[in-house]
This record gives sequence, structure tokens and C-alpha cells, in this order.
Amino acid sequence: MKLWLLGLVAVCSIIGAFGQIFLKLGMKDFQFAFEQLIHNWQLFTGLALYGISMVLYLFALRQAQLSAIYPIIALSYLWVMILGLVVLKEPVNAYNIFGAVVIITGVGLITFKGG
Repeated sequence: MKLWLLGLVAVCSIIGAFGQIFLKLGMKDFQFAFEQLIHNWQLFTGLALYGISMVLYLFALRQAQLSAIYPIIALSYLWVMILGLVVLKEPVNAYNIFGAVVIITGVGLITFKGG
């Protein structure tokens, strides 16, 4: 598999993780009021980032096997954990770190050995 495709999908996972953070920020004081909804730039930023991530991912899907590139999307869990710690000040404990190591190991095994 081409290395640039792996990079593209990794970028998709990072963009998607930023999208998730913006969705979380946008939902902080969310109310179902039209006036608040149209001024909720964080929510719209999150949706836009998810959309950009999806379009790039669709391009990658045309170029490579799904079973080889899809596991890389799992890295978004890692990015969200890191961004949650840095941006949202959410706690990270030993279980989170162990889970991240398992995800990274699994992505590596599937992508580089199985694809």
C-alpha cells in the first residue's frame, strides 16, 4: 500500500478528532432554539470538520483496501483522548493509556502485517 494513503487516512482521523472536540464544545450550552443554533459556530465547525474528513476518507477508499485503511481511523480515539486532555482538561488515567497502547498495537498489526 502507498505510504501517502496511510498518511491521508491518518490525517482524516486527526481532522475527525478535532471535529469531535468542536462538537463537544458546541453542545456545552446547546439549546433547541433557532437563534442559538445559527450562532453556534463550534457545532458547525465540528460538522464541517467531520465532512472534510469524510470526503478525504472516501478518496482514500477508492485507492486502497478497506481492511487495510479502516483500522487507521481507530487512531481517532487516541487523538480525541489527547485533545480531550489538552483542550477540555479531561482526565487521562492508566486504563486510558493502556487502551491507547492496545489501539496503536492493533492498528499497526492490522495495517502493516495484514494489509
